[in-house]
Amino acid sequence: MKKTTLVAPYDEPLARAAAVEARILGRSVAALSPGSAESRTSRKGRREEASEAEPFAAGPDAPSPEERPIPWNPPSFVSARTAVLEASVRFGSVDEAVLVVSPGSAPELFAKPAEIERALQDRTLSIVWLVRELLTHFAARPSAAGPGRLILVLADRGQSPRDPIASASFGAISAFAAALAESAADAPYEVWAVQDSCPQDDLTAQYIRRILQAPPERRPGRVLRFTGKSSLFNRP
Repeated sequence: MKKTTLVAPYDEPLARAAAVEARILGRSVAALSPGSAESRTSRKGRREEASEAEPFAAGPDAPSPEERPIPWNPPSFVSARTAVLEASVRFGSVDEAVLVVSPGSAPELFAKPAEIERALQDRTLSIVWLVRELLTHFAARPSAAGPGRLILVLADRGQSPRDPIASASFGAISAFAAALAESAADAPYEVWAVQDSCPQDDLTAQYIRRILQAPPERRPGRVLRFTGKSSLFNRP
């Protein structure tokens, strides 16, 4: 049966590149498109970047009509649950998930408290809620279907975040991903955490494709680091 790979957020260039690689493997792609997660300015910048880096808008690797993006409001746990449910209903199940986390821009430290609070909630809780729903879905899979696979990509692209707020959020999710990868050794699902220090998204997407193809017994239990030169199981 054809596998389904959930990819989020779909306005992130690396996520879109990973979606192309999943389609090359014959997967269906459930793409989550953010609605009102981050500030309009930061999201607009990423959308423009994604548009410029989207040579796969047409051609054999283009998404099929049934793969239209699924709306997702990142800071809402209800929206995360609804998005995963819609993906599983539309495609029959969700077998894998690729979540891309990048530092992005954030309010300054002396911005209004409400702006800082919103940015931290949007960037941090959005991943926590989505991971929670995905792992719940994977845990409920029948054993015959094999373990679900979650890939958390920490995409700093070799550039450490300079903004204090962006650093706080990215650091929190990085620690969260590392703890998940380590604690999932005996879980009925797989968690892979990748520290992406490669500035070329196409190379990172190909690396993600190799993880999607990895056999279930090759669980790393740690954070893998990808620089564009390392092998699949290199340590950070």
